[in-house]
Amino acid sequence: MGKSILKSALIGGCYGVFVELLYAMYRAIWPTTNYVTALALLTGGLVIGILYVLGIVQKIEPQGGFGTIIPLIGVTSMVAARLNESRKKEKKIFVDAFWSGSKPSMLMLISGIIVSIVISRLALNAIGPGNALAVASPHQQNIFVEIVMSFVFMAIIGAIGQLLLVTLKPNFNGVMVILFAFYVCGAFLAAFGIMQALVVMGPGGMSVPIIDAGEFVFTSLWIPEPGVTFTRLVVFSGLIGSQYMWGAIAAGIRGKMHPEEIS
Repeated sequence: MGKSILKSALIGGCYGVFVELLYAMYRAIWPTTNYVTALALLTGGLVIGILYVLGIVQKIEPQGGFGTIIPLIGVTSMVAARLNESRKKEKKIFVDAFWSGSKPSMLMLISGIIVSIVISRLALNAIGPGNALAVASPHQQNIFVEIVMSFVFMAIIGAIGQLLLVTLKPNFNGVMVILFAFYVCGAFLAAFGIMQALVVMGPGGMSVPIIDAGEFVFTSLWIPEPGVTFTRLVVFSGLIGSQYMWGAIAAGIRGKMHPEEIS
């Protein structure tokens, strides 16, 4: 039990560092853009898709446990694996297999958005828009500090999630429920400014776990500028959709390269 939790923490931390480095790279290239996080996660999902095609991520995930499940970019490999599993075991065509493999995570993500919106509106009505901690404004800090904090945050989240997996031993749908709980937890923590403070300390790393999805939805509803909320939610939805796109492409390529895995 302790060994699996440690592995989950270490590999989860590595995911955090990976996205933090992408975040730092895009921040250096386009210092004025507001979409650094989106670019980092978009690229991260693409890299995970490539690693799935090469068969590398399949070797990492059994060792990483929840540390590889909690990152939003983990949706890519989850979709790809579930898609090809359905093609092999259930003999479904590509489109049917994609829907079958993607439906549980789609329901989790969509319901997470809805619940986070509800929490955000309730908090907005209760606390009021003047809360100084309502919106995080990450500013560039020492890159080494950001890397360390990104690793630490993701390691802690991975360890907590792995403890739940080991203790509860859930099936796939049960794992989706745990992810949903983390998702909503992010919105709750954002109502008290906790998530925003963590994002400032390790922006790249804290953008990768699904717990930050709740914070992102919460923050989007608190920004008073007209049209910003809609734009951010559209970008977020597109970002989630891109992970499914990378997963489908990766599954298709992997199936062509290794037909024995789907037949």
